[in-house]
Amino acid sequence: MRFESLEKLRAEIRKIEGHTHHFESSEKSLPGQSRDNHPAATWSFGLPEIDQLLPHGLSSRALHEITPAFYKDSVASLSFALALLSLRACHDSGPLLWCSSSRHLSEFGQLYGHGLRRFNIDPRRFLVIETENETETALVLEEALKSARLCAVLGLINNPGFTAARRLSLMADRGQTPALLVTNAGKGGIRTASTCWQVTTLPALWQSGAEFSFPQPAWQVTLVRNRLGPADKNWHLEFPCYDQPFINNTRKAFCFSHPSPFRTRKSQTSKSKSKAA
Repeated sequence: MRFESLEKLRAEIRKIEGHTHHFESSEKSLPGQSRDNHPAATWSFGLPEIDQLLPHGLSSRALHEITPAFYKDSVASLSFALALLSLRACHDSGPLLWCSSSRHLSEFGQLYGHGLRRFNIDPRRFLVIETENETETALVLEEALKSARLCAVLGLINNPGFTAARRLSLMADRGQTPALLVTNAGKGGIRTASTCWQVTTLPALWQSGAEFSFPQPAWQVTLVRNRLGPADKNWHLEFPCYDQPFINNTRKAFCFSHPSPFRTRKSQTSKSKSKAA
């Protein structure tokens, strides 16, 4: 990342904070006490079966890892991360940061406004930052957590090193802001993460509305790591439309909801065929 881009990011964070003075990047400048306008330090699933394993809910000052069981479950893990952001956004009106490298954008596409509304998230709340590589993604997330003024940050990093993960955990705690990290298939269990969720794709249930039918996004979710309680538990979860809470999916059904929160990316094959035509 060029120096000018980093300075631009810092200026944007200062604008969000409402500050005009020089941005202090040292850890000493981070708040050591709770923010007056900050909501409760935790948020929960709303399901007793899961919440009982998280006595204080999901910590809003910690790192949480989300990983697909296999590569084919990558989009499901991203949608589950969005569902967690949706729950978090109900308790904090601050901006949401989404950060990913150019490689991830070419692979999964960009965020899509209509799909985000499907998760009851206003697209205008998102700050979307594209980086050149995963190292820059980690640096951006760290700078954002230092601001202590965001609702949550979410980054896509396939293989976060121990040092990077440790720094993100520390900044999340000091900045009192939750960090969600979507990692590579089979890489679950970052030691510094408060929780780690492994996601598997399931077929979706279709729910009929007043004028049309729509799919309910669903997943098989395994709590792989839990620093504050037991782990190795799994559930079939469904995320109902809009502002309803998580519910158990007794039919154990899934496919990714439409419209997708990720803009469809045209493959190189499709482009080649178009040119040939």
